[in-house]
Amino acid sequence: MLDNPPDDLKIANPKTLWQSQKNEETRMTLELLHQRIRDLSAKRRRELFVTVFVAAIVLALSTWGFPRSHSVALQIVFVFASAWALAGLYFVKRGLRNAELLDDSTLQTGIEFYRLQIQQNMALFNRILPWTLGPVILAVFALIPVLAGMAQNQPLNKIAPFCVLYVLWLIALPLARLYKRRELHRELDLLNSLERGK
Repeated sequence: MLDNPPDDLKIANPKTLWQSQKNEETRMTLELLHQRIRDLSAKRRRELFVTVFVAAIVLALSTWGFPRSHSVALQIVFVFASAWALAGLYFVKRGLRNAELLDDSTLQTGIEFYRLQIQQNMALFNRILPWTLGPVILAVFALIPVLAGMAQNQPLNKIAPFCVLYVLWLIALPLARLYKRRELHRELDLLNSLERGK
C-alpha cells in the first residue's frame, strides 16, 4: 500500500471542497431587502401625510369659498368637496396594516413581508385619486367661478396666474401618477424575480 498516494487518488475533504467552490453572487441581500421594505413604508407614510394635508387644503378652500360664493350650487359643491375629503381620510387608510407591528412578526419571511408592503402601497396608490385628489380638483373647480366673480371689476391678470398654475398642476398630476405606478411595478417585478430565483 502506498503511504503517499498520488494527488488524483486522494479523497478530498468535503469541507475543503465546499469552501473552494465559487460563490454565486446573490442579487438581493437580506439588508438590501430590509432597506427596500423601509423605503416602501416611508413612501406609504408620506402618501398618508399628503392625504391629510390635501384634506386640510380642501377644507380651507371650501371655508374660504363658501361665504364668498353667491350661488347655492357652488355652496353645495364646497360642502360636498369637504365631506368627500373628510371621508377620504378614513377610506384611504382603511385596510392598511401597521407596518411596524408586522415587522416584528416572526411568522413571515422577508420576501412575504416585502410582498405585503408592495400590495399595501398599490392599494394606497389606487385609493389616492378618488379619495384625495378628487375633492381637491372639485374644490378648485368651484373656486374658479368665485375668483372670476371677485375679479369682474379687476383686470384679468389677477386671476390668470392662479388658473395657469392650476392647469399646469392638472397636466403634471397624471405624469406623477404614471411615474409612481411604474415604480410600484418595478418593485413587483423585482419581487417576482426573487421568488423565481428561490
